[in-house]
Amino acid sequence: MRRPFLTKLLVTAAAFALACTSDRSPLPTQPQPPAYSTSSFPRCDVVRVAVLIKALYPLGSARNVAMRVFIDIQSSLTLGKTAIARAATFAFIKVVLADLTVPGKLLVVTPPIASSTSAAVSELVTLLYQCLGVTAPTIDPAALTPQGAAAVVVPSQTEQVVATGDHQAGVSFPGGSVTQPLLVTIHQTVNQTNPLPTTLNQFPPFYDFATFPDVPLFQPQLTVGICVSDAGVDATVAARLQLAHPDRATTGQTLEILAKPETPPGFITCTTPAPSPGPLGLTLTGWKGIAKRVADRAVTLFLPPLLHAGSAVRPGGLGGLTSNFSPFGAVDPSGSDFQGTWNGTITPLSGPSQPVTLIVTTQGDGAASGEFRVAAAGGTQAYNQERFWSNGQVTGGTLAFTITPFFRIEAAEFSFTRSGNNLSGTATEVITINETTTRTPWAASLSLGTTALVSPPPPLGLSPNLTPATAQTASSVRTFGQAP
Repeated sequence: MRRPFLTKLLVTAAAFALACTSDRSPLPTQPQPPAYSTSSFPRCDVVRVAVLIKALYPLGSARNVAMRVFIDIQSSLTLGKTAIARAATFAFIKVVLADLTVPGKLLVVTPPIASSTSAAVSELVTLLYQCLGVTAPTIDPAALTPQGAAAVVVPSQTEQVVATGDHQAGVSFPGGSVTQPLLVTIHQTVNQTNPLPTTLNQFPPFYDFATFPDVPLFQPQLTVGICVSDAGVDATVAARLQLAHPDRATTGQTLEILAKPETPPGFITCTTPAPSPGPLGLTLTGWKGIAKRVADRAVTLFLPPLLHAGSAVRPGGLGGLTSNFSPFGAVDPSGSDFQGTWNGTITPLSGPSQPVTLIVTTQGDGAASGEFRVAAAGGTQAYNQERFWSNGQVTGGTLAFTITPFFRIEAAEFSFTRSGNNLSGTATEVITINETTTRTPWAASLSLGTTALVSPPPPLGLSPNLTPATAQTASSVRTFGQAP
């Protein structure tokens, strides 16, 4: 029996995709693609897949082609041709998701088949994953609405963009960042009231981005864009906003504030949403139309989609660079609350690291005061100095202050930046000789993590996590950073 045109097309597309990988430059290290099952589909509900295809596609060529493609995917798996089956499956999913975004492409599905058309599409995608023998995604229904996105990206050396149907959120995958076919979903989170793990002021909307399979580290970084609501937000505050998300390094317990890209994300339109041909900006003509353009679609099924046209981003349209996905939203970094006790280490340019404690006793109106304690060099647990400071300036998430710690140094200037429950910063020596003042970097590393919130501050020698000991007094000839 002669195989339908699109079946040949998908197999050709799969072969093309596999062949192209042999002459590409090496891709960044990422988790290996999942091991696809070569067994006889122990989790593949063939009957249910057929039911869903018939429920989604009207009687005619589109339904016939879709059914034949699925049969050929099964045949490829039976023969152990898992790479071809995988490529054809993701091509199948890509077309179905695109058809969902075009009114009238799919039938209206009702109970008892499924609760809705989007629910039927979601179940079909899940079953297709299961037929490959890999963990199936759970697609949030919101991702299959015009305010969400669900699309497939593939290994490519050119940029790929996934954006919501209303262009209010999206992500750009630069060339080389994708090393295996991925299903990408975007949708607003259920909780739109301060869902991020931070005390910073948060600004909606908040979106959940995900890939299936999950990728813990994208290299190079991706650009995420969100149209943040700036209604009632002061212009000064709006200019400070940055995207942020739960930090995977701390299992989501702290916040990672994202650096802004060099240019605003052009794939979001933070004005009246433009008509959308779909979450990937594709205008597909369906199974029949694809079959009429065999040569073109044999290539484009596995090439990245066209980008949305660039658009002006009003205040509130933000971009951020990220290496992984989780819920994203906007925060005001200047709202960092440094009050509390921070323990960590300070590493001089020469000499051993020393335990330090920063105690911020008061903070308000952009100013702060407190204490800075440095332990004796060499790892002793006895704090030998207690230096009070005041008029510290809190600006844009950074705390800067000056103290006069030792005899031979006029002052030491400190600057700490908060990221979640961790501080990092710099220290500079200020020395005046013969009316000439010089500033010399002193600390190669300043790293503090909050271990306790203490009010009032602990007595000298009784800082948290340190063994009580008799306070020592620094020598008058000590140079900052050297042992007494």
